[in-house]
Amino acid sequence: MKNTIKLFGIIVMLLTGITLIACEKEPVEISISVSPSNAEVGLGKTAVFKASIKEGSKIISQDVTWSVLNNNNRGTSINSKGVLTVAANENNSTLAVQAVAKIDKRLIGTASVDIAVPVITINKQPAATTSVIVGNISGSLSVSASAQGATLSYQWYSNTTASNTGGTVINGATGSSYTIPTTLTAGTHYYFVEIRVAGGAISVRSNVATVRVLPPPLPVEMVRINPGTFTMGNPTNEADRNSSETQHQVTISKSFYMGKYEVTQEQYRVVTGVNPSNFSSNPAAGEIQGRRPVERVTWYDAVEFCNKLSEKESLTPVYTITGRTPTSGYPITSATVTVNWSASGYRLPTEAEWEYACRAGTTTAYNTGNTISYNTGWYSSNNNSGRTHEVGLKPPNAWGLYDMHGNVWEWCWDWYVSYAIGAQTDPTGAASGSYRVRRGGSWLSVGQDLRSEYRGSYGPYGRGNDLGFRLLRP
Repeated sequence: MKNTIKLFGIIVMLLTGITLIACEKEPVEISISVSPSNAEVGLGKTAVFKASIKEGSKIISQDVTWSVLNNNNRGTSINSKGVLTVAANENNSTLAVQAVAKIDKRLIGTASVDIAVPVITINKQPAATTSVIVGNISGSLSVSASAQGATLSYQWYSNTTASNTGGTVINGATGSSYTIPTTLTAGTHYYFVEIRVAGGAISVRSNVATVRVLPPPLPVEMVRINPGTFTMGNPTNEADRNSSETQHQVTISKSFYMGKYEVTQEQYRVVTGVNPSNFSSNPAAGEIQGRRPVERVTWYDAVEFCNKLSEKESLTPVYTITGRTPTSGYPITSATVTVNWSASGYRLPTEAEWEYACRAGTTTAYNTGNTISYNTGWYSSNNNSGRTHEVGLKPPNAWGLYDMHGNVWEWCWDWYVSYAIGAQTDPTGAASGSYRVRRGGSWLSVGQDLRSEYRGSYGPYGRGNDLGFRLLRP
């Protein structure tokens, strides 16, 4: 029994001794390093990781298993010697690498390396909106982008909504610009471009570019007005008369064609690509929005519309416009305009032509009589909704012209000055002035301003939600 106890005591001591020896061993130090250090590694380049295991001053040699912790399956890999090869399409800006000792599967540690992932900058987005016309589609969308130290590739997409997500790849559209297809149908089309580091995964998408394809210009219905002589202005005893309305005889020596209606929003948009109107939505019940008169156009906008429509119909433009401000876009607030009265294109009526056509052979204050009625035109007393109305809803005058009284004022060619004394033939007004003539009154006007002879004026740079225009052709 004693021998047994003695043996047990020896075993305990031996075990105790072993434990004490283990505790006296020097601590193990583990570390991991990477070269190059404190630098970015480019796409397609390499970095070398090393593991160090020390017990005191003694280096312990062990095989190490290497792995990339945040591998995203783009081809970045690390071999058994710790050489990390960064994939050309890597899109992680930082990669973490882990080392594990093979023998005891002890984690040695982790380290990371920064990847020089190029940053793509879009310097110029595609135009937000481009308007073209069926049968005359031209132009392109373009983008400008850069990424330091990288080559960029491009892919254009079409979409059914104003979004740069999803979309349909446009085959062959792989440049920084994209030509608008000439086969587009009328409607709204959306495009964007994806810009990518060539061969890589880093990409950005541009803003959406909207291409509005407008139908061909709607025909402008015209009414032939035969030549004749009339008394312009009004008698001194007429109610609500203004001093500027001095009566005088005017002869219109040549026939001309006058717009049956005021220029509509639909017509203006098709020709210019824009609709500046304040009343661009919410028409009165049963009315067609596009057939409301265009308004908020300057006198310069109106004469440029005449030229654009003339060009579309292969007519000779009447006006020469120089010094346009701004050089493009609307509204035009300043320009020098000269006129060629013998040209075949569209133009604004002179003040005399306008009054002659409005009167349609009448001599009364309105072409419906000496007093205004709700059927004369749209004006403040019969327009409780406070807005313009679709053209042509009130009865025409005797010559078939609609809305010569009310709805919107109409620009004329003339400068607003006092009438010349005596009889006139085909007068075109003064050579200069500060304000242009507007005629006819509007939905906002009191009744007296709708009189056939009433003369309104406005700065040619001005716009109003009650001011539009009507066309004339020789």
